[in-house]
Amino acid sequence: MREAKTMLRNFKPDVVLGTGGYVSGAIVYAAAKLHIPTVIHEQNSVAGVTNRFLSRYVDKIVIAFPEVASAFPQQKVVLAGNPRAQQVANLVPNDRLAEFGLDPKNGRIDFGGSRGAPKMNQAAVSAFPAFEGQDFQVLFVTGRIHYQQLADQVTVPANVKMVPYVDDMPAILPDINLIIGRAGATSIAEITALGIPAVLIPSPNVTGNHQLINAQSLVRGGAAELIEETKSMLALASGL
Repeated sequence: MREAKTMLRNFKPDVVLGTGGYVSGAIVYAAAKLHIPTVIHEQNSVAGVTNRFLSRYVDKIVIAFPEVASAFPQQKVVLAGNPRAQQVANLVPNDRLAEFGLDPKNGRIDFGGSRGAPKMNQAAVSAFPAFEGQDFQVLFVTGRIHYQQLADQVTVPANVKMVPYVDDMPAILPDINLIIGRAGATSIAEITALGIPAVLIPSPNVTGNHQLINAQSLVRGGAAELIEETKSMLALASGL
């Protein structure tokens, strides 16, 4: 707190914005105590510990999901969404998927996530027979740490492109017809801004199971389907 106050006095900010995580706790709290205007942003549908603590002291609380409003003092809450949505909202199809050997004229599905998830990877591999020969293409993102093991073990259908990572995922999103992936706040902001249909498989290994609640919010809005990780995804692949 002493160090935070020293930094604030030297920098003289007009506003201090916190986006959750323990590292923002001291600086935002110190700013509030110094009577500097403060704002926190809660990007998920479940309030994090730091933001719940700071909500008593800050001037405004910006949220992305209506479901989380009840966790905060109502007079401070502003529903404004996630700034990430604005960064992708004006993107247009650009045939970037050709870089992965995919035909931009055919339907395209993105399966997986940037870091990869073993159970999702297993489900995708199990679904290869259902994918094979279909009139759509699949960009299967395994995650860097899982790629080589899968590459050594599986035969990939011609209409599936398996890659370890996509460096610039937002750039290819306008060319994707369906997303099958996790339900993190940033991913949801991007796909909803672009209106991409999604099948969301929330990670169960997150605080407060917030990805499940994120996904349920989209399901209620008719923007996505939800499959919990414990359930089989082969039936989904068979029906695509």
